[in-house]
Amino acid sequence: MTTLRFTLPGARLRRATPLRAITLSATRWSLMFNMLKRYIELKPFLLAIADDTIDVLRLNVEEDREVTALLVTLEDLNSITLTLQGDECSLLEVRQIFDTVIEEYPDAVGRLGPSARVVKKLSFESAIVKILRDTETTMTAEECESVNKLRNEENIESSAAGMALPVMSLAERALKKKKVMRMTSGFMDCRFLCPTSMMCERFFSSTKLAIGDRRCSMTPKIFGEKM
Repeated sequence: MTTLRFTLPGARLRRATPLRAITLSATRWSLMFNMLKRYIELKPFLLAIADDTIDVLRLNVEEDREVTALLVTLEDLNSITLTLQGDECSLLEVRQIFDTVIEEYPDAVGRLGPSARVVKKLSFESAIVKILRDTETTMTAEECESVNKLRNEENIESSAAGMALPVMSLAERALKKKKVMRMTSGFMDCRFLCPTSMMCERFFSSTKLAIGDRRCSMTPKIFGEKM
């Protein structure tokens, strides 16, 4: 793909198709998927280029099969990456996505599992996921302590007051109590606790671009205006 971006091979490629070669970037792994996908798209036009420097670099049949198989895997992972970049993705959705990836690719458990090294607060994240799943009754003492400040005492008191008024029959009260216990949580709506997303990454990237080596003496006020 790098050779196809050179002047002469690139000019011959433009005569055959408007598609351009995509090269790999060390900072964006998604370009690996884009590069392999573009290779599959350009493969029918490589013979029409009639360039010796390209012909010697063409893949054989076995390598083509490996690229096709790898592209299928990368397509799945790329769809997951795009989903994780969403600003409305909650911790529960991230956990569900990671669990699905681990089911398909067990080797990823070391990096994506609930106890992976990148998880800084294991008890807190596990507790938030259980709250969002409405299974907070299964939380351990350590998990309860980690989310103690997220308790919503008003919901607990209003739920207890509502269940204390026996205005229905015993069967109705039993069903109502079960429904209230299922729908009313003793914690805040934890969907506002977003995982690290592309919004954060874009902010850090723009911060690095704004500050730079020549702008280290920028005052906080000016920096705030720039950002």
